[in-house]
Amino acid sequence: MTFIFMFPRIQLIGWMCQDFEFFVRLDHIRKCFTQKGGIFVLEEYNPKTRQMIQRKYKSSMSDQICYSVLCVFSYIAAGQEQRRLQQHVAAELPSTRRH
Repeated sequence: MTFIFMFPRIQLIGWMCQDFEFFVRLDHIRKCFTQKGGIFVLEEYNPKTRQMIQRKYKSSMSDQICYSVLCVFSYIAAGQEQRRLQQHVAAELPSTRRH
């Protein structure tokens, strides 16, 4: 069984399977996709080495794993957009100082 979970404050995503456990920072993920034969591919940028790392995992759930990662990115993007809109609205409101 595969579990994907997110730690919102530190922006990590993790995978836990029977054979392995893996964590990656969301801001390091550049691409994720699937290949024929049930292969899930994750491309991660390593800022220390300035290199792209491509990780491949074979799973009968590769499509679901990829979809879950994309959902996490959508969730994060929606939250950032909501914060941006709230800041914009707050900046337009008149100051309510008491005298």
